[in-house]
Amino acid sequence: MKLFALSIFTLFTIVAIAHPHSADSIHFDYTFQKSEYMDKVIQVNASITNQSSKHFYFLSESCNELDYYITTTAPNASVYIFIHCNATFPRKIDLAPGASYEFKTKIKYYNTLEKLGLNLVLTQLSKAYQVDEKFISDINRDHKKNHLKLSGPVLSVPL
Repeated sequence: MKLFALSIFTLFTIVAIAHPHSADSIHFDYTFQKSEYMDKVIQVNASITNQSSKHFYFLSESCNELDYYITTTAPNASVYIFIHCNATFPRKIDLAPGASYEFKTKIKYYNTLEKLGLNLVLTQLSKAYQVDEKFISDINRDHKKNHLKLSGPVLSVPL
């Protein structure tokens, strides 16, 4: 029994050390602006802020950055993929303690929409992990247990 308890404690310790970040230490925030050029499209200015004392590494893409990792809280709204690339390559983002990573995306909605929230699923990577010459789908599959789901605020949609 003592061996079993020690094994469980060791397992939890390894997981805590290997994955120190949680949704409490990584903050997802954004603002909305009505698109000047497209009807029923919202421009999103977003940021991910590392509020922990350790570097945070996550996967992004060379084409459309984090667009494929965002979902909405409204069934009649979705990320508007404006550019469809023939190829995209993995990018490893290093977010230092206290630093922010800023990016933009667009949301298209199909009926009236008053309020909207966004969710972002990040694939956490270790400092040593190299993304060069790897497929994004393989990285996501191999790090499935390292996905961090962040929920942003629910905001009013600009008219």
